[in-house]
Amino acid sequence: LGSARSLAMGQYVSFGQGAEALATNPAALPTHEQWGAYLQAQERYGTGAFRTVWAGAFFPIWQQQIIGLSVGRFGDAVFSEQWLTVAYRHEAGPVRLAVFPQLFQFQAQGAGTRWVPTLNFGAVTQVGKQVALAARVTNLTQSSPPEQAGWA
Repeated sequence: LGSARSLAMGQYVSFGQGAEALATNPAALPTHEQWGAYLQAQERYGTGAFRTVWAGAFFPIWQQQIIGLSVGRFGDAVFSEQWLTVAYRHEAGPVRLAVFPQLFQFQAQGAGTRWVPTLNFGAVTQVGKQVALAARVTNLTQSSPPEQAGWA
């Protein structure tokens, strides 16, 4: 996920720019008091197996607080995953913090379907005009390896 710009700059997981931050780290959502939305699709390597489609929107709710919603799908008929993300972002001085629970559905041909809830946190702080530090902690609800959780 993430835009070509954020991927090329090495910001793929922790720090997207603009509305696509809903898919990577909602703490990086823009600080302006406006709403934003995105709809993106990509198909890598010319096969349907690597098709990804996702959409999302965010809205300011009060002062430096933003809520967002994102949905997406990756894969084909053999394997696919779908997800729903709800995000809350708060800005406190130079630090932006986010909490974003997600619900994933994994579907594999011959293996069935599995629902996986996750709880994620993100943070971004600006340390200079051109330098920001970002972090994302993800999947706090999955402490067992997949084989112990009954998935393998």
